[in-house]
Amino acid sequence: MAPTASAPIALLATVHPRPLSSPPFAEFRAQEPTEGTVHIAHDDGKRRKKTKKKSKKKSKKKHKRSASTSSSSDSDTVRSVISGKKIKRKIELSALDKRNQQNRQNLLQFYNEMYD
Repeated sequence: MAPTASAPIALLATVHPRPLSSPPFAEFRAQEPTEGTVHIAHDDGKRRKKTKKKSKKKSKKKHKRSASTSSSSDSDTVRSVISGKKIKRKIELSALDKRNQQNRQNLLQFYNEMYD
């Protein structure tokens, strides 16, 4: 008998008993672990991490700072539009302020000399 063109096709059909519609390696994923093997559930670890992250986010949301802090009580201070921080401005000193500042410096020098 002479080999025909249909012989190799029939041979291929016998090599793959699995239907072509099922995904590859489906039979390996569907198997239950046998006795003596250790089954590690990777999904449990991922699930725990997700729940930890969610609980941390919830706890952070609970600890938001209130808008009425002591630094924001000054309504006359100028604040940055972007960061909300106070903008420091130079204060013009009067003659009395300059005299008081000089007295503080003299007192500080006096106390430092007493210590040495």
